[in-house]
Amino acid sequence: MLKPYNKKPLSYAKQVHHLQSKGLSIHNVAWAEGILAKYGYYRLSAYWYPYRIRSGNNVLDRFKPGTSFEKIVQLYEFDTELRLQIFGAIEIIETFYERN
Repeated sequence: MLKPYNKKPLSYAKQVHHLQSKGLSIHNVAWAEGILAKYGYYRLSAYWYPYRIRSGNNVLDRFKPGTSFEKIVQLYEFDTELRLQIFGAIEIIETFYERN
């Protein structure tokens, strides 16, 4: 049987504060709140995972010094655009071979 999930969702302001408390540098809080509303905390979390501090085989709940939210968002947006470009190219190749 599944356990009930009792955690209440955090507001975007609290999400920003939570990330800052883990050592993530956020220069523009209002912008960061908008980004979290647009993309989502958990979607971005995959992109900040490599910037978390490691101790042996453990990944700690802290960010490496100098890690910025802006850099993580740039990485996410680059990956998104690259993925769109690749899938667009695949579609062209697929339809080319279907016609020939």
